Amino acid sequence: IVGAQGEVATSARTGSPRLCCSTNAPHRTAFCFVASAPDNPAPMLRVGFLGLGAMGIPMAKNLHRAGMLQSVWNRSPEKALALAGELGVAAATALAQFPPPLPLIVTCVSADADVRAVIEGMAPGLPSGTLVIDCSTVSADTARWAENFLLGHGVRFLDAPVSGGVEGAEKG
Repeated sequence: IVGAQGEVATSARTGSPRLCCSTNAPHRTAFCFVASAPDNPAPMLRVGFLGLGAMGIPMAKNLHRAGMLQSVWNRSPEKALALAGELGVAAATALAQFPPPLPLIVTCVSADADVRAVIEGMAPGLPSGTLVIDCSTVSADTARWAENFLLGHGVRFLDAPVSGGVEGAEKG
């Protein structure tokens, strides 16, 4: 969980930085990724981000401030290339090129059809065990479709629609 200043939530038990996500999907699967810190030798969580609109750009920048963002993609390649250049991360200009092997992919696009297109386009390249977190505000039917489609590729899915508008995204 990344705050406004790029800080990462810490474990109450150990004080170690962490990023935790869980789902109440039928599979009752929970995910917890530990981020590295000087006192924690665990590797930093590496994240790819797809969808660089009004909400996606500030969300991606928050992940970058936390040291997690590795790669970006957008339907408009120039947006991905510009942000990648600004942040010093990789950019894919075609969905088929995204993602590099990363354990976590975050998507934030504008509509149900866009979520379906992004999921279908990137699923063949996702390693088994990857977690896709979709922050788009879409129908429950689309979220269920995405979960079932990705499970067929050995990929987990978490529907996590965002709220708070651009200001909320900027503040983390």
